[in-house]
Amino acid sequence: MPSSLSWIDYDSEAQQRAQRILTLFKERNTRDELGFGSIRDAISETLFPGTSTIQTRLRYMLFVPWMYQMLEDRHVSPSRIRDYSRWDQLKLSATLKKNTRGEVGIIGASAGDSLTRLPSEIYWLGLERWGIRVFPGTEGQYQRSLDDIYRRRKRARASLSAAAEDGDDIGGLWELGAYTFHPGLPRVPDDFPDQATFRLTPEEARYLQERVRQTCSGSLLADLLAEPVPVSIEFPWQHPDIAAFRAEHQELLRHGRVFSMLAHGASILYCLMLAEKVENETLVQTHRQFADTWLEQHAQYAGDLAHWYTDIAAFWGTVRDRGHDINGRTELFVEEWAAMVIEYGDRVFDAPESRSLVKKREIEKKKGNSRFTNARVRDQWGGYSGTRPNDFRWPLVQTYVSDMAGAFRR
Repeated sequence: MPSSLSWIDYDSEAQQRAQRILTLFKERNTRDELGFGSIRDAISETLFPGTSTIQTRLRYMLFVPWMYQMLEDRHVSPSRIRDYSRWDQLKLSATLKKNTRGEVGIIGASAGDSLTRLPSEIYWLGLERWGIRVFPGTEGQYQRSLDDIYRRRKRARASLSAAAEDGDDIGGLWELGAYTFHPGLPRVPDDFPDQATFRLTPEEARYLQERVRQTCSGSLLADLLAEPVPVSIEFPWQHPDIAAFRAEHQELLRHGRVFSMLAHGASILYCLMLAEKVENETLVQTHRQFADTWLEQHAQYAGDLAHWYTDIAAFWGTVRDRGHDINGRTELFVEEWAAMVIEYGDRVFDAPESRSLVKKREIEKKKGNSRFTNARVRDQWGGYSGTRPNDFRWPLVQTYVSDMAGAFRR
């Protein structure tokens, strides 16, 4: 019987937690065979809150609320809002293809009308985290609540009008209007969506900067967007200005680099062992090459790993209580794997102890669906799992910084 995930409709908090989990399942580069995902996501969300690897361009943070605002202005009913929203988002995709030839990041550029994950679904959680969406529920709950929103907004407008006539303070009364999006949101452009592009105006850029500053204060994302300088690097710890980052960001990036290296090595060993088990010599050679490359890179940072391991409690103190459940078994596996990398060095991919550790961890995590014990599941393996180091959403953040910088260059 296949696994399923469900929730009680009226429990908004539980439903949004479930939605975050489903989002992670569908993201690129989130294959988590050995249970590193909670640590990866704790680091990612601390540094770059509200982002995800399936987001693409910064202006979608405005496109989505603009499209819904236009539908609200037409008083589209709850029974029709889902279809209308889909049509508008597919139209936006086609428009962007026409207006931004050669640019990347168009959601639905290849899928066309068969697109399954619309921009609104991809950006819904990020819009809340940045304070752009003020409706507290899921997209489905919002759509079903429209009639009530329209009624409350009508009553609030009457209250605002009466207060203004009486000379009363109307500050804060906007909340009574059941606003779905932040009242300071830049107005919908007159030519939207027909002339839509990814180019932010300075006004739009300043608005997004302020939203992130207000809601994600102290994050590296807020700092990078506040003074956007485009760079082209693979990982955030390679940033040329890292020495000017806040001390806490430098420390978290140091932890992130070591953790990324450790998790990558364990994933390579996992794939190598599976390739050997299915007796696919081509895959064995490929993962052996990955292992050799990893060992060469690890040799440059062996001292860093040893130093990190001696104070691993500082690492756990940094990533715990970040909204992701990092359980004791996960912590123990990371510590045991780090100890084996230090002890065995360039023999770590062949040491029986390290192989036993990885196999035991995968079986513990997947139980009856372990690829080591379940031939049916093993036959569905594509040959690669987690063979790219964790970058903690950096490629997306790098694109956002570039989009932000472009607004002010113009």
